[in-house]
Amino acid sequence: MRLTDAEIAAMPPKSLKHPEVVQIYLDHDYLEAYALHTDKRIFENGYKAAVGSGDNWDSHGDLQRDFLIKMGLRPQHHLLEIGCGTGRLARKVTAYLEVGHYVGVDISLEAIRASLLLSGVEGWTARDPRFYQHDVPPEARRPFDVAWAFSVFIHLPPDEIGAVMRRVGSLLAPAGRFYWSFTAEQKNWRSGLKQFRATVESYRKFAKRAGLSFELVPDWIKRSGYVAGRWSGGQQVAVSRRLDAAR
Repeated sequence: MRLTDAEIAAMPPKSLKHPEVVQIYLDHDYLEAYALHTDKRIFENGYKAAVGSGDNWDSHGDLQRDFLIKMGLRPQHHLLEIGCGTGRLARKVTAYLEVGHYVGVDISLEAIRASLLLSGVEGWTARDPRFYQHDVPPEARRPFDVAWAFSVFIHLPPDEIGAVMRRVGSLLAPAGRFYWSFTAEQKNWRSGLKQFRATVESYRKFAKRAGLSFELVPDWIKRSGYVAGRWSGGQQVAVSRRLDAAR
């Protein structure tokens, strides 16, 4: 899947203000382009500003950790983070989890490298976090009790969302829960070089086709003990469980 002229024409001007970035998406299939774009942002802006807004990087890690704990994450659970980025959540949650119970996956090799480097600099390497590019290798696969994907699906086209859901479903423990964020709109469309939007009903269908349930988690920020701010990004959170395990 590559960027098309029709998609370019539908995008707001701010998405096209850097011709060299546009060219990345013209020259490569989407997932490769997104990975290269992320690598570029890390090189140019640093590990914090490359993931969301740099000034809320630390507090957003707190929010995500506290949300997962509020929803039932316990130290003995195995946690899988899809789209772990540069360690924003990992550096917060590994101290809570038992040693070796965190696994993070990201499409960007530079994000993985940044996470590994940060774990050494900040001293949480001893918690034995595992970081992998693209997928969890066989030796690290286990029934995960909780999976988490924040700001991932808003950067993926529909087919890739379905693929991620199927993969996570195959790695969940029978009673495991998959929490993921999304931004719902009135139609399905590509709103930027690396932004995609879909309706709630579309997300519900993606989950069902992947063998997962779909349930909204209302007021996810408030119920975590935080006041919604600009860094919430308008994203909602849903929880999915394996349908075969529910029967």
